[in-house]
Amino acid sequence: MPSKPRTLAGILRCRRHGDAEYNRTRRDPVVARIHGSVRWQAVRARVLRDEPVCRSCARQGLTEPAKQVDHIVPLSVAPHLAYVRSNLQPVCTACHARKSASDRRRMGGWS
Repeated sequence: MPSKPRTLAGILRCRRHGDAEYNRTRRDPVVARIHGSVRWQAVRARVLRDEPVCRSCARQGLTEPAKQVDHIVPLSVAPHLAYVRSNLQPVCTACHARKSASDRRRMGGWS
């Protein structure tokens, strides 16, 4: 009996395309510079320490551990908000993938 292809936590990309997506974002010099900075690592660690549960899941009554820090307004749109706490939210991997895909669709693809 045929079955639906498996997905991991709602992520719809295979490893090869997921890696290409990651590399493409990291190649953006602004994003790469920010994500590679000591300042970003410190801010990221502080956000995850202060709010260890995924904010998106918490709105639904779930308690999924946050593994990533998302820029509410994407870096490609507002790099000046990179370290502004009110623009950062802790999210689980699945919620981050969904939001990033939604951001890309809204902005018309990769930027």
